[in-house]
Amino acid sequence: MIRLEVESESIVLTLDEQAGNGGHDVAVQVDETDRRIEQTIAYMRQHLDQPIKAAVLAAQANLSLSHYFALFKRRTGCAPIDFFTRLRMRRACRLLETTCLNVKQVAAVLGYDDQFYFSRVFKSVYQISPSEYRTLPAEVKDQFRSRALTSWRDGSRGVANGENGACWGAPRAGAARHK
Repeated sequence: MIRLEVESESIVLTLDEQAGNGGHDVAVQVDETDRRIEQTIAYMRQHLDQPIKAAVLAAQANLSLSHYFALFKRRTGCAPIDFFTRLRMRRACRLLETTCLNVKQVAAVLGYDDQFYFSRVFKSVYQISPSEYRTLPAEVKDQFRSRALTSWRDGSRGVANGENGACWGAPRAGAARHK
């Protein structure tokens, strides 16, 4: 017997194997919501060099925009565009550490037309300018990176960094938003 139950965004599949396991049920749970969110995060990672609209991400997940926002925030602790901005800023950190690109070039690689806007966004995430970040000692940079992006898969379900549910140290109110 195969029984399929849909429980609040999760699919639970129960297989009743009469032969070979003494009649015990084998339950396999596939969380469709996590798969959809993971799919959009993969899309974000593939498109760090260009702006992304939330409507495109919701369409990728085949969800309404408002439902997508709610599910994404529940899974990651922050809004999709905030998450995407932090992915871009984490990439900026790696570029600042591993290349000789200047700030204007790093901004361009990440799809920002205005280096000053890019610098404001970077500073809103890290509370330090890209130029200052580049001069930090390696161990301090490690601390910045570790607090910038904690995996949403850590089971915290909305508390991405263990600090009041904030999105990896979310920007202060009124800080520059994704352009």
